[in-house]
Amino acid sequence: MSKMDHRSLVPWKPTLQELPAEWMSMTHHLLELLRGTPHHEFILNAKYDGYRVGKLLHSWGLDWQYVIAGYLWECDKQVRETQLEGHEQVLRHIKDAVSYVQYIEDEKLPILLTPPYHNLGALLIAVAIYYAAFQTLLQMRQEQPSTNKVITQLSKIENIRDTLLSITKRLGMWVLKREIEDVCKELLDHNQFALDKAEYIQILEKDTPDIEQFCQQLTAYYQQVSSFPVYISYMPCGIAGLRRRQQDAHTTVTTQKMELTGFDLVTFAIIVPIVRDCYEALGLVSQLGYVQDRVTDHIANPKSNGYSHIAFGLDINLAHPAMQRMSSKEIRMLSCQIEIGTSLMQSVMLYGC
Repeated sequence: MSKMDHRSLVPWKPTLQELPAEWMSMTHHLLELLRGTPHHEFILNAKYDGYRVGKLLHSWGLDWQYVIAGYLWECDKQVRETQLEGHEQVLRHIKDAVSYVQYIEDEKLPILLTPPYHNLGALLIAVAIYYAAFQTLLQMRQEQPSTNKVITQLSKIENIRDTLLSITKRLGMWVLKREIEDVCKELLDHNQFALDKAEYIQILEKDTPDIEQFCQQLTAYYQQVSSFPVYISYMPCGIAGLRRRQQDAHTTVTTQKMELTGFDLVTFAIIVPIVRDCYEALGLVSQLGYVQDRVTDHIANPKSNGYSHIAFGLDINLAHPAMQRMSSKEIRMLSCQIEIGTSLMQSVMLYGC
């Protein structure tokens, strides 16, 4: 692999599985029939939305049997009557998903948080069902601000949210965790969410040019001092993460500050070809400034869900020759969070294993 070839290092995203045409035809037919009837399942006082659940599962790259089970979760009778290939598997996933939905309802955490799971795909269907219910409730609230279907069940929504966050953390599904946090924050306190969102967008928009320039500078420095390719990007923390980052900024021993910058709201991801290169990257990047507190090495000590990378906070010395283009900034030191891993490590960290 040449020094400049980093195409294989681009972060992985789920591959959408092709859904069988005959199943999708039947799915659309059944869901359209249900649309005009009162015989819907209700989750958190919201009508079950098969389209929303199915599309969500499809976006996660699950096998088609799980996706169809999500679409047709409330149509088990009709699925049982069909002779389409794979209907036994779809029915089994529906049945298991019903159990997991009840476990989430009853907060049976030992069953939900103790792998290996009897049917992991069915657990993901149950997670998708509740996440979709949150989205439906939020849509109802936006369309009818006076609706009491949220206000009367705030405690239950908070409990379900906490259970879903525990599941996603156990499975290592960090992207989904952030999405659940944001939709629930807006659902539970939409006024505060609107304020946080405005502040979040303002900070990021102001500093995005500097953040992108930093990625370019860091990439150029790495390629200059190393013979190995690298891919460097950044990930925003999400709106619900704003307050956590503010708290971290005030409590971090080495870099207490009064105001956040865009650098405080993102994590920089350094992706290298193989595990050995992670430690070289740590050594090279740490020369740009001072490591805050300690380095967390989840490569030597991986989590049980496959979570594996090197993470640390770094105070970048803007007087360093590699940071010359950043030297126009009034401050001399810039703090940021950095994670180092391979492309596989990065994909597991974001989407689960």
